[in-house]
Amino acid sequence: MPPVPAIHARTLPGPDRHIVLLHGWGLTHASLMPMAELLGSVGTRHVLDLPGFGQSEDPPDSWDTLDYTHRVAAWLDDKGIAKADFVGHSFGGRLSIRMACHHPDKVRSITLVAGAGLRPKRSWKGRLRVGFSLWLGKFARMLPAFVREPLLRWRAGKFGSADWKAVKEVLRPVLSRVVAEDLAPEAEKVRAPALLLYGRNDTETPPNMGERYHALIPGSELFLLDDQDHHTVLSSGVHLVATRLKRFYEKVPP
Repeated sequence: MPPVPAIHARTLPGPDRHIVLLHGWGLTHASLMPMAELLGSVGTRHVLDLPGFGQSEDPPDSWDTLDYTHRVAAWLDDKGIAKADFVGHSFGGRLSIRMACHHPDKVRSITLVAGAGLRPKRSWKGRLRVGFSLWLGKFARMLPAFVREPLLRWRAGKFGSADWKAVKEVLRPVLSRVVAEDLAPEAEKVRAPALLLYGRNDTETPPNMGERYHALIPGSELFLLDDQDHHTVLSSGVHLVATRLKRFYEKVPP
């Protein structure tokens, strides 16, 4: 059994309410520090480096988001935190959905900030491109190594996303599993209070993804933030996000 990767976290002391912030793919806890600092009046904030990022140890290459979720749940147990509010940006939104579904006793509420996890609506050309890439990968794995490896490298250069090309080797199989997931069935099972914040200018997790989550998660609240995109929600738009969070937490008792 592979060792459990250690998690690095920054904890900002505050009132008796625990808020766990989970960053996006390819980022670290630092991307969420401005938001965490703005929530100082609300609770104690824990800003994690997820396994494979920042100062946390790498996960096994077999992991998917459920493995990340179980690791975060174990981290809560290690810290003696019985229940927390989860705030997830992009990839962290995937984990927040799965936390609410698989560890509901540990979740007071979830907030998705440009949360990912639903399959994008692609054009027929996009579907054809993805289908050919998947077929090519399966075909390459049946070939001898001296043919397979160059073909897989060519496939990665031709069809690999910017995230896939930028990430370190151990995380590439993880990313392949993550982007293939569709969390719609799990979103329907979420019963924790849920706040959905999406930028109107976001092209990575566009507003329609927030609208789809809103339709799936019973009782969820959706706000589309004017002039914000996938990244500015954490920088120039972070005050808008923090304001919505504070209003949301007023309705969710600690």
